[in-house]
Amino acid sequence: MRRRRLPLSYETRRRGFVLLETLIAFAILAVMLGAAYRITGSGAATLARAEVAARVLNQMQSEFDDLLAGEKLTPGTETEALDDDFTRVRTVRRVRALCQSGTRTVLYRVEIAIYRSDNVNFSRPVMSLETLRVEPGGSGS
Repeated sequence: MRRRRLPLSYETRRRGFVLLETLIAFAILAVMLGAAYRITGSGAATLARAEVAARVLNQMQSEFDDLLAGEKLTPGTETEALDDDFTRVRTVRRVRALCQSGTRTVLYRVEIAIYRSDNVNFSRPVMSLETLRVEPGGSGS
C-alpha cells in the first residue's frame, strides 16, 4: 500500500521559519550589544581622562597661585614628583631687564609642565602652561 503525501499545512511550514527567525534575532541582538559595550567602554575611558585632566589642572592652578604669592624667581629648571603618577617641571627664564628712572625691573618667562611619571624622557607633557612675570629688581644702573 502506498502512502499518499499530504500537502504541508501553514503551521508545519511556519515551524521551519521559527528557528531561522530566532537565529537572525540573536545575531541582531549580538550586534546591538557589541555596539552598546563599545559606547560604554569609550565613555568610561573618557571619564578617566577627564578625571586625570582635572587633577592636573588643579595642580597647575596651585602652581600659579604660588607664583602670584610673590616668591622671588630664580632662573633655572626644577623637577618635582607630585605623586606616583605625575612629575612637575618648572622652568624659569629671564627674558629682559629694563632700567628706567633708576628703577630696574626684570621680565621672566615661567613654564610649568606636568608629565606622567613613566615618561622618563619628558617628551610629551600632559599639560603645559606658560606665563610672564615682572619683578622689581631694585635700584641700579
